[in-house]
Amino acid sequence: MNKPKERSYQRGALSAIASDKESIFKENKRKNTKEISEKKIILDSMPLWLGINVTDWCNLQCIMCPSIRHNKKVTLSESALVKIKELLPYLERIDWQGGEFFGFPHIKKIFEFLIGYPAMHVEITTNGLLLDQEWIELLLELNSRVSFSIDSTDQKIYEYIRRGARFDILLSNLKKIQEIEIKTGKNLARDIFVVVMKSNMHTLPSFIDFAAEFGFRAVTFQPVQFITNEENIFYNNSYDVGFLQKVMAEVTEAALLKNIILRCNLPCCSKKTDSVHYSLQGFDDSLGLFCLYPWKALWIKSEHNNGDIFPECWCKENVGNIDQDSLLQAWNSIKMQQYRKRIIDKDRTLCNKNCLELREGKIFCKHL
Repeated sequence: MNKPKERSYQRGALSAIASDKESIFKENKRKNTKEISEKKIILDSMPLWLGINVTDWCNLQCIMCPSIRHNKKVTLSESALVKIKELLPYLERIDWQGGEFFGFPHIKKIFEFLIGYPAMHVEITTNGLLLDQEWIELLLELNSRVSFSIDSTDQKIYEYIRRGARFDILLSNLKKIQEIEIKTGKNLARDIFVVVMKSNMHTLPSFIDFAAEFGFRAVTFQPVQFITNEENIFYNNSYDVGFLQKVMAEVTEAALLKNIILRCNLPCCSKKTDSVHYSLQGFDDSLGLFCLYPWKALWIKSEHNNGDIFPECWCKENVGNIDQDSLLQAWNSIKMQQYRKRIIDKDRTLCNKNCLELREGKIFCKHL
């Protein structure tokens, strides 16, 4: 057993380490802000944001998901993922997306590296069906927010949209989170992300009571994308505007009563609420730069790209590959320098048109 003086020393040492980490993070952010204002092409500062499409595999076959999306079953290896360690002291945000990655033990090991960086926000997108107690306890140790993709609170509709899912397992996992929160005294920030389509549009008000019951703080409604069949009520603007406006008025009133944050990205919403989409954070016209991602972020993609690295997931051309390069090599690579130079010159030829349209506030209702 440690003696009191030894325990006091250990607490002091941990406090010093935390202070050093905070100093490193703040200095890098200050340097990054300065280099952006100077419009530097080669940066001494490190990325502030990191995004990872960690796997192409998914346990579901949702009706609105393109058939090409999960056909390769590519998952980034532990040797590739461990390379993110060199960026952890500098990051203020790291996004984890799939597919669905909670079923992979080697990814859980990588998540353990994230503990101890209080300035870093961990953002996760999941269907929540593969969460177990160990994962939940690990997430509670991080400064994390989990976005659960839940497209209906009705079992029949939910299981129709999310082919292969079981509503009872989802409810069991949500209850398990609440039980562990009570036991540990910690809170897992969590939101619901709803893809709105023909099958669920009449059930949207039920999400507010569901969110309140299971401890969610926010609900986001997003129009269905990628498909052009009858489920896409927004394709060619074929939806009933009056009906959807009436539904969303009911949702808004319920959200106010239950103190649930509401984010509506549907075209019927007269005022777009602050979006949770990662891409929107990269724009800043105050310096004459229509996108800041090449100065702030890196994104690693397994989906279709086998570990290629981009400034952001929608960018056209990669700046490296995680199996062949370190993240720092990609950060100031020739291609990344080209991204920065072209943005300075207001040249959008390396940009994805969907990203540019999102910046202009357009909603993607057609097949992308």
